[in-house]
Amino acid sequence: GDTLTCVQLDQERVLGIDYPEPSMAMGTSPAVLCLCIENIIVVLVRKKGFIVAHEYSEGNLSVIGQNRVESYIIDGAIREGEVSGEIEVVLMLMHSENHKDGHIAVINFSRPGGLM
Repeated sequence: GDTLTCVQLDQERVLGIDYPEPSMAMGTSPAVLCLCIENIIVVLVRKKGFIVAHEYSEGNLSVIGQNRVESYIIDGAIREGEVSGEIEVVLMLMHSENHKDGHIAVINFSRPGGLM
């Protein structure tokens, strides 16, 4: 397909941070996960524990939020939040002390105007 837009992630906040990778049957690839809902694209940099949410509009991506979860991101999903204009990113994170264990976290991002 055609490329609609491109973006470079500003990873200044996470330079030098690399969380240990857990042993997983599915492996640790891909290094980055992209989650989408409507015109929202969320990028998860797994090894850095870094999340950036973008809004796609008229061929451009605008950052609507970012967060650092201080843990390796095993997997993630995205859904509409209970409040208009809010999205929730549901994460499975590696436990910081027991690398064979994990926990769930929910990160909320908001944007003006609500979801389309």
